[in-house]
Amino acid sequence: MVAHRAVPRETLFSWTSHGPWMLHEWLAAVVAWAAHRAGGWWGVGALQAILYAGALSSRGSRARLASPSGPRPLPSGYALVPLALAAVVLRETVSPRAQWFTNLLLALSLATLLPRAAVDEEPPWRRDALWWVIPLGLLWTQLHGGAPHLVVVTGAVFVARPSPRTLLAAIASVALTMAGPYGWRVHEHFLSARPLLPELREWWPLSRALAARWPPAYVALGLAALAVVSLVARARAGRRVRAEALVFAVFAVMAARHLRFVAELCVVSSAVAAAGLSRLRVDPKRELIAALVALTAVVVGASRDGRAWGAGWSDKFDPRVAALLRDPALTGPMFNSYNLGGWLIWEAPSRPVFIDGRAFTAYPASRVAEMVAVVRDPPRVASVVDRWGANLAVLTRAGRGDPVARALARSPEWAVVYVSPSAAVLRRRETRPAR
Repeated sequence: MVAHRAVPRETLFSWTSHGPWMLHEWLAAVVAWAAHRAGGWWGVGALQAILYAGALSSRGSRARLASPSGPRPLPSGYALVPLALAAVVLRETVSPRAQWFTNLLLALSLATLLPRAAVDEEPPWRRDALWWVIPLGLLWTQLHGGAPHLVVVTGAVFVARPSPRTLLAAIASVALTMAGPYGWRVHEHFLSARPLLPELREWWPLSRALAARWPPAYVALGLAALAVVSLVARARAGRRVRAEALVFAVFAVMAARHLRFVAELCVVSSAVAAAGLSRLRVDPKRELIAALVALTAVVVGASRDGRAWGAGWSDKFDPRVAALLRDPALTGPMFNSYNLGGWLIWEAPSRPVFIDGRAFTAYPASRVAEMVAVVRDPPRVASVVDRWGANLAVLTRAGRGDPVARALARSPEWAVVYVSPSAAVLRRRETRPAR
């Protein structure tokens, strides 16, 4: 994009898809590229840290505004507990990608818009505050096109405080989701792929993550419970919490249906819970204890994470595989596991991939369905690579991908070139023409 001064319109990097590419996160990609150009992987890590801290501090501002004694310079010690729980979950659920910008912008919209629906008198909905929604929504659409989060927040404000201005803000936020390079089509890829979404891990229902005993799912539920207690307590005290309750309910339903919205649920839950806890009586000793509990939660959550600290690729990506793919002796079209596609594009751009994590934004639903069928029935992989004429295969050996790699290795037409605990490289014994 930087080299050509344009958003790409056709699929690149793949030999199996020649249709349009909907890069609805184009600005986030440019920002990430700039961070990498400036500081390598440490630059990307610094960008992630800035966005991470910004989202947390924005939620902290929501807690400071809710203090009964007036705005506080810092969130109360009590409010640090939900913020710490959210920090632990967000670190587990989100990679450095466009989602980080959405977390920050969602936290900013909650801190800015929800207080206007929580006061007893007519909210000070000034003209400048209304117009503030427009640049926020316009920026959001370029960073993470099609995200409905601002629509949810402005819609909740309108329901809680109906007025021509709040209605106009809600309508504007809907229109702004389509103010990117792809117009209304930015929603099309999601709607057309709904039947296949549960097959991708980030689109699992929350119940499936709970059944798999994924710890962040339980932390998110605890954080949501704190938010409910906060809403009930403030409602009984005569506070206006309708807008907060509506936003919380919408994201709770979205997170229950799809795991990828757990991050947003934690953003909302932490803001709602922190706002309630900030209204507790000031007690330095108890607040200090709460702050220590929050610090302990962050330390324990980080230490239990199996990932290595530092900057660069995860250790699930084997660098030896990338070196092998630069060998000119390994020729022909390449079949690869879904989770390896993006990494292969980066490490071996001269080797077009079969599929990658862009999924429905760059591939037809039939291609994703084909990969799902292979994972469900691993022996089917041999017929798929035969039909496409792939002569090289790079497969993950982690999780559900391992049976697929083993099934292809058992085929007499394929020879194992390299195998490690995380990946396998195979080549066809006799070259066939690609489809």
